[in-house]
Amino acid sequence: MMLAVCSKFCNRFSVRATVLLDALFLLVMQGAFTNVFAGETDEVWVQQWGLNSATQPIDYDAGHSHLLATHHKVVVLWDAKRGLALRRFPSSGTVKTLRFYGDDAVLIQTGKAVSIFDKQSGKLLREIQLGVSRAIPFLMFRDDEPVLVASCGREEIHVWNLESGETLQTFPAEGRVSAATVAPDQQYLLTGSEDGVGILWNLEDGTVHQRFRSPVGISKVVFSPDGRKCLTIGSGEFWYTPRVVVWDVATAVPLLTIPRTVRDADFTEGGVRLIDPNGVEELWAFDRHEQAPAKEEWETFQQSPDDRVLFTPDQWLLRINEEARTVSLIESGSTGQSLEVPTDTAFFDADHHSPIAFSRTGRWLLSGGSTWGRRGNLGALWDLEKGEMKLGFNNIFVGAFDSNEKQVAVSTRRELKLLSLDTGDVLQTFRVQPDQPYSNGEITSAQFTHDGKQLLISLGDWYDGDGGGILLWDCESGEVIRNYSSSSKAVISAGLGVDEKQIIAALSPGNDGSAGVNELRLIDVESGETLKSKTFPDWGIGVGQIDPTGRLIPVITHDSESIYRHRSPLASLLQTGDLEPVHEDFRGQQISWDFTGETLASHVQKGVLEFRAASSGETLLKRPTSLSAYNSTLLQPAGMLIAGSLRDPRRPGKVSSYAVGVEDVLTGEVQAEFYLFPGEDDWLIKTESGVVNGSNAGLGRVTQRTIGTLQVEPDRKWTDKLVDASAVGKVLTKPLPEGATLSEELQKAPKFELPSEELRRKDQEPWYDHSMQRRIEIAKKLEAAGAEVKVDIHKAIHYVHLEKKSVTSELLNELRWAGGIDRLYLAKTGITDGQLDFVGLQNHVKRLSLWGNPITDKGIVELTSMWSLEVLDIHDTKVTANGLMALSELPNLKMLIIPKQVNPDDLSPLRAKHPALEIVPR
Repeated sequence: MMLAVCSKFCNRFSVRATVLLDALFLLVMQGAFTNVFAGETDEVWVQQWGLNSATQPIDYDAGHSHLLATHHKVVVLWDAKRGLALRRFPSSGTVKTLRFYGDDAVLIQTGKAVSIFDKQSGKLLREIQLGVSRAIPFLMFRDDEPVLVASCGREEIHVWNLESGETLQTFPAEGRVSAATVAPDQQYLLTGSEDGVGILWNLEDGTVHQRFRSPVGISKVVFSPDGRKCLTIGSGEFWYTPRVVVWDVATAVPLLTIPRTVRDADFTEGGVRLIDPNGVEELWAFDRHEQAPAKEEWETFQQSPDDRVLFTPDQWLLRINEEARTVSLIESGSTGQSLEVPTDTAFFDADHHSPIAFSRTGRWLLSGGSTWGRRGNLGALWDLEKGEMKLGFNNIFVGAFDSNEKQVAVSTRRELKLLSLDTGDVLQTFRVQPDQPYSNGEITSAQFTHDGKQLLISLGDWYDGDGGGILLWDCESGEVIRNYSSSSKAVISAGLGVDEKQIIAALSPGNDGSAGVNELRLIDVESGETLKSKTFPDWGIGVGQIDPTGRLIPVITHDSESIYRHRSPLASLLQTGDLEPVHEDFRGQQISWDFTGETLASHVQKGVLEFRAASSGETLLKRPTSLSAYNSTLLQPAGMLIAGSLRDPRRPGKVSSYAVGVEDVLTGEVQAEFYLFPGEDDWLIKTESGVVNGSNAGLGRVTQRTIGTLQVEPDRKWTDKLVDASAVGKVLTKPLPEGATLSEELQKAPKFELPSEELRRKDQEPWYDHSMQRRIEIAKKLEAAGAEVKVDIHKAIHYVHLEKKSVTSELLNELRWAGGIDRLYLAKTGITDGQLDFVGLQNHVKRLSLWGNPITDKGIVELTSMWSLEVLDIHDTKVTANGLMALSELPNLKMLIIPKQVNPDDLSPLRAKHPALEIVPR
């Protein structure tokens, strides 16, 4: 998250700070090549991403009409007036902060480093290493000098000079900082944390001036121009909780709670300027006090996915209307400017799709199979010899080619169509029938018999169970000729073994939201009897494709000793004839076979492919890959390519393409990318050499950028010179050397340096808000001090009784991390005014007992932000009526048990604010 900056600096870093925005962007894939036609070096850019999926922070420079957009590890600068991507900037991790830095630079901060790039050339100008992977930074200015504040590690805040990289100050922070800003007089640093604690630090010596507690987690903090007030913004656990609070800086007492859900707020003359999630501005006077509405009446601002509003740091609104297919940039305020962003290149993303099946010779490729996205995803039949798309589909997940390459079966969830590869005509259609046991299931796999006359089809619903089945379907008549199995389990896949005498079916229990297989079943083709069943205790078992000879089937589980189990897949090869293992417990997932069944490829860890000999289990080659380990990968039959998804939407990385890609098997270099765009006949193939082919709409997304500049042009004449379908076809059908085998070629390949497997450090210190172990330790300390303690099933402490026990400041400070105390009894413990600072940070306490302690009005001020407090027992203390008046902003106060010297009539202003308040003198 990024925050407001000192008002004396230029408008590019105005005091209207950023919040974390749900923004997406335009990502691009670039490939340098020599343009022999123009006689100069250019770069091919594919305008393949759009703002309709914006989810991450963005920044807009209205003077240049430049928009910055990011998606985790990819940052793109683009021209909003033309809707064109201009440049991609690298990053070392997930982007936390993204800003224009003056007129000529871009600032990108990840969890590990802050990088400043030249906007024109893309060169790295400066970099500050933060030293940890989970730092959260805040850019601000101090005496017109850019300063970076970052929460680093468990209990530290670092302040850097952004120009020199010099460390200016290190504070002993308390918790995970989520917001920060500098006071106008440069005296204080104000920080807010995810658990709602605000702290005013002395910038010179790092000491604490004040602590206070917001009712919700803090996402932004702002000082008033005179520095006497500050405000906090956050979105809390309860959506009806007030989200904006104005505080007195000197006392940290809440002056005003504003019951509004806002995206941003700032001080203005006489009040606070609010901007709601739809971009509507409201001015709130300091003397305006309103009670929060009832829970049922609170405005939630749940924007339609078809019409969303996102914000830039300078309060420009990015409005995305998917239904109307428009993108607008609107300056907030009644007199704001507006800009309609051209959507022909900038609006639509390329669709995420994955390989489904290759034909026997490798000429045809079927892709689709992704379930990500509200509208579903596209698929296609690709003619690789001609270097073009043959047919387009919507939402296909299963597919297969017959051995004669005359037919292709493509399936949605509930319907399978048999198509002619020559004409594309539909020959037959199979639909899931409502009167069958498997009627609640979906088509999960399809395989042609060797003669191409029948299809073996499996069905089931892995998520909800409700039965599954295995059918043999006649391609000529379109009739089901055999029902092999009806099961209460979902059938995830079914395939034919050697000589088509057996069916090997993988079954999932369903009903538990897992797609894991817990049983393999061997079925006799002739009789339909189950010959053998093999069960697995781990519901996370996965099953790969049977090898082309029908001899082996891979099953995938997880290494129980691994810290990241999902990143450490273990595979075994079972014989289809008896389901007994041949090779066990080697690393691998997304296993694919060459056309002989002698070589297999698998992802052994993120970013690494391994090729093995099926017979011996010997590793032939291990190399880096850009292909996703979470989507299917397929070796091209009799070729030197492997196909996969270049990016998985769940785990975005450095590869910036939503596309099917093909890699050279030996080198791992991406040879080509297949793009599908929403819209009729909108596809593109781009090769590594810069040669392309595509539909008219797809080719319109190819642009050129002169190296070292921001000159990006959609020159169709230039693009047409790159179109060469035959050259694309040669790239997509790279054959094995004559007389060679894939195994032989893999053994000749050079060795690669590989990235180390990503494992979490066992000694990593836990964060405050996720540490069950810390809560256990706090409970032990409280019990050792004589407290009665009650905890819930998550070890969160909800009851502490310490009356008449001796307490220390250290023990009281620990209460903040206890997990949510709602009953806290501290009577006659000797607590002083200064120690109430720690008590006042409790945000869940409903009943608080402090009677019999030497506390005064000064201590009561520390309780003014205990937002859940309902009952306070403060009798037998030196507190006066004036001190109790400071509790007026507490929204839930119901009972006050007051000292005998306090006259209840003197509390009439407090009762006016809380008409139902019961005041009990004692």
